[in-house]
Amino acid sequence: GRCAVFAESDFVHALQVGLPMEDVLAGLCDSLVRNYLNNVGKGKDILEPVVFQGGVSENIGVVEAFRRKIGLEPIIPEHNKIMGAIGAAMLAKRQTEGTERKTTFYGFELTDVEFASRSFRCDDCANLCQIICATREGNILAVWGDKCGKYTENHLMAEGKLGAAQQK
Repeated sequence: GRCAVFAESDFVHALQVGLPMEDVLAGLCDSLVRNYLNNVGKGKDILEPVVFQGGVSENIGVVEAFRRKIGLEPIIPEHNKIMGAIGAAMLAKRQTEGTERKTTFYGFELTDVEFASRSFRCDDCANLCQIICATREGNILAVWGDKCGKYTENHLMAEGKLGAAQQK
């Protein structure tokens, strides 16, 4: 219930020794719930209402293991997979309301816009990072992959600037 590597090897071993797949999967679900309660829920009382969200709330085995372990019926919201994103958007809206601050949110119409991505290797240091750039109409919208922060921390993506070697 603590390490994904050990969980995988235990899972494979259990199947190799002939344990039924249903039992092995049930054990994995129980392990995930135990790990959550021992780490995230440690020292906390689990009280109603219990809302179960995120992608794992789509897994009926984990939901059932959670239900059995806590003895309560979890509520799974309609938009369970994106609740975290909705909450982050609400917090951002709250922080910018009534201020001169502008957000970098481009709007929901971006779902209809074509994006491109490209990558290059930065060899300015020993990290040899693989940098990935997301662009729209030639403008850099996001950059990631730099371990040293050269591109993300310097906000080169916001300014649309990259070195000559990276413009290729």
